[in-house]
Amino acid sequence: MTRELASARRWTRRAVASIVVTVVGGGAFAQSENKALNAEGLQAGGMIFVPSLTFGYSYDTNVLQEPEIAEPEPDQVLTLQPAVQLTIPFSNSSFSFGDVLTYVDYKHTPQIQGKTSNDAVADLTLNFGSLNQLEINAHNIAGVADTLAFDLGGEIAFQGNAYQLHTEAVSLSRLLPGTRGYRFGLQRSAVRFDPTITAVSAFYNYRGFEGEASYFQPLSPNTRLAFGYLGSRYEHSDVGNPDVVQRTENGDVLYGQIEGQLGPRQPYIVRLGWQRLGFTDSEGGSLSGDFAGIVGDLKLSAIVGGGTMFTVGIQRSPYRSYESANSFYVFNLISGSVERLFLSGTSVGGSLGLSVNGYKQPTTYTLLPAPDPPDPPETVTIFREDRRVQLEAHANIAVAKRLAFRVSLARNRRYSNAPEGLFDYNNTVLFGGFVLGWY
Repeated sequence: MTRELASARRWTRRAVASIVVTVVGGGAFAQSENKALNAEGLQAGGMIFVPSLTFGYSYDTNVLQEPEIAEPEPDQVLTLQPAVQLTIPFSNSSFSFGDVLTYVDYKHTPQIQGKTSNDAVADLTLNFGSLNQLEINAHNIAGVADTLAFDLGGEIAFQGNAYQLHTEAVSLSRLLPGTRGYRFGLQRSAVRFDPTITAVSAFYNYRGFEGEASYFQPLSPNTRLAFGYLGSRYEHSDVGNPDVVQRTENGDVLYGQIEGQLGPRQPYIVRLGWQRLGFTDSEGGSLSGDFAGIVGDLKLSAIVGGGTMFTVGIQRSPYRSYESANSFYVFNLISGSVERLFLSGTSVGGSLGLSVNGYKQPTTYTLLPAPDPPDPPETVTIFREDRRVQLEAHANIAVAKRLAFRVSLARNRRYSNAPEGLFDYNNTVLFGGFVLGWY
């Protein structure tokens, strides 16, 4: 898979809920300018239509990110990706719908669970005269797609598995520069895998809710302080028997953050909090290995030279695990990216990510015996730790108006202390193709 495909398929991680909100302050809509009216695209009858088509070819040394002991073979990949974004502005509000269909054809690697995936997002934003904002959105992805949809820390390598992810969310907020504000949100999220999966990892379905309540206090026209609470409640079930709950997940986060602007298009946010993440079995008994500790997130963007954007990020967070011996793992990330946009429409950029996944419960592995002479099986018990390096460089070279040649090189490497290279993988992807439309 190309890194562009991964970016195009990356769905909003905020989920979305089917809820009707009946209490909203204010009456008439505000009369300020609607920013959606200034969006680029084809305008017809009050609608803004933004189509695009990406097609190209890539060389991937390890399409399914298999461990090195499997001796993966390189493959050639044909990609076709039509996309559309539709925006309907009205008063000071807007409705938008986006859809990305991805068709990927490997030359040699079998694609048992299909060649297509579809990613659709709908969003309704209502701005009221009371300066409150109500946002309702829904997101659905179906087919074969990137595992980051349900595994944000990258514990599981891409194996071509089919699944469905759908989220619904609603939020009510009042976030204006220089004034006190708030945000309340509720979301529902569910993931269901194809029950015919026979892949290496112990996949499981999950469904549940997340909620947020936060307060914002301005410190200056460009800076504000916030305090909040995030809560999550999920149920996990077996892929082959999705109606039977195997365990439950309960999370609570108290956090404080400071956010603001260093200048135009130069936002920053620093969040620090304490999180408890616990798991119970189907009988209500507590499972070992719950998490309780400090979590944090930092993002900072800066512009230098008038057109070069630098972005850095630091993150520490626990995520639910698909490893049988551990309920969770702790994800630590340091990342950076750079992007340069030229007046002609050409852009170049790159990114680097260094991450560590740490497991708090020991895992026992059985080593393969030597075939000649035969040895008895041995076992090794370790605290698993995975280190990952992701490096990417890309360029969109403007050929004509609404036509660009896209080229990228991505390098992904994971090192694990698990024996026999069980979770190590290494792949390099070189992609070349064209983008027609808005990119």
